[in-house]
Amino acid sequence: MASRAYTSERRAIGAARTRSDILQSALALFAENGYAAVTMPQIAERARVSMATVYSAVGSKPQLVVALYDEAVEDSVADAAMRVVAEATTPAEVVLAIAHGTRSLSERHPWLLGALYDNAGAEPVIADRLAAALRDLRERMEQAALRIEALGGADDQDVPEMTTILLFYFGVAPWRSLRDAGWSWDRAEQWLALQAMRALGLGLPDAQRGRVTR
Repeated sequence: MASRAYTSERRAIGAARTRSDILQSALALFAENGYAAVTMPQIAERARVSMATVYSAVGSKPQLVVALYDEAVEDSVADAAMRVVAEATTPAEVVLAIAHGTRSLSERHPWLLGALYDNAGAEPVIADRLAAALRDLRERMEQAALRIEALGGADDQDVPEMTTILLFYFGVAPWRSLRDAGWSWDRAEQWLALQAMRALGLGLPDAQRGRVTR
């Protein structure tokens, strides 16, 4: 019985490694050539597996992209940021946590800021996953807005308005724009946090006043 369990565990580990190799190979090819130009045989060749293995381990080309999105969305840094939000003692701490959390996710998965995010959206399967990811992001921003409200911040703005402001400053577009302009991650994080706090009418922490690192 123990031998069977051990064999099953080894197979599961091997399958997970194969799936990871396939996804990383697909991601590398998408980055090099663009989503539309990449073929399934190319992905199989890069991953050194058969076409049948690609399909059985992950699925079709759109499903490969969906799997990559799933990996990014399920990254532990997003949950870590929300734990900080829940434990924040000031509205400014909430904003700083969201700024750092979205920065960390984008930095760990930079392809989210690239052309793949736009070009692959024509595929219905991918478009559905993008819509789900946006709903998830909105829910997290709403949780942050609720925390700001609970801490007594932004008296003249309701939760929906604060949610929209947080989405405006911490969605994909602002991170992409600043990174494309050559800004460092630190500078982008600090600047976006400051702009969001100003838009929310929050007092700026002393450590943040006039500080934007290049």
